[in-house]
This record gives sequence, C-alpha cells and structure tokens, in this order.
Amino acid sequence: MKLEIRRQSVEVRAGLRAYLAHLLEEALGRFDARICNVEVFLADLNASRGGVDKQCLVKVHLAPYGTLVVEERGSEIHSLIERLVDRLGFVVGRNFEKLRDKRSRLPLAQAAEQLTANGSEAAALN
Repeated sequence: MKLEIRRQSVEVRAGLRAYLAHLLEEALGRFDARICNVEVFLADLNASRGGVDKQCLVKVHLAPYGTLVVEERGSEIHSLIERLVDRLGFVVGRNFEKLRDKRSRLPLAQAAEQLTANGSEAAALN
C-alpha cells in the first residue's frame, strides 16, 4: 500500500508520519492487495486562531472499485487521526462486504435457471 501525505499549515514530523503509517497498516492491512494507494491530507484550517480547526481527509484508491473518502475534524491532531483511521477501517471493510454480498446474490431468473438445470441433472441420474 503506497502512502502519500500532504499538508497545509501542519508540521508533519517523522514521528507523526510513522504513527499514521502504523495506524493505517493496522486498519487496512487485511485489504492491502486491493488498495492501490492511500492519500492523507492534513490541514490547520484556522492556523493561529485555534479552536476545532484541524482537518484530516483520507482517500483510499481501491482497485478496480474506485475511491473512498473519509474526513474528520478536531482540535488535536493525534486523536483526530485515531478517530479517522477507526472510521476508515470500518468504511473500507463495509465496502468490500457489500461488494461480496452483491456478487453472491444472483438475479431471480439466473437462480431459477440453475435450479432447473440441477433438477434435470438429478432426474437424468434416476
């Protein structure tokens, strides 16, 4: 999984970068084969004015399914990243679960066709 970190008015030191990479690996590691890359955007929206002004946005590019985007805002960058990565793991997992369920459901006509084919095979065996 390729990780890109972009920032605006936020200092991203090596420790924060390693922490973020570790959390993302824990949350998304099981989907690693299906994830092309992860883009993280960190921003301090109000700069020096303070308040709930930190923003973290993550884009996960899934092959061949498209892109998932999760955003979170808060006042402290570490807790903001933790909340976002928790949500991200849930969202990516739910997305793959929906795709799996969609593939496992057959249209009614196809299911009836399969039942008929299986029934005629059983009758031929008797």
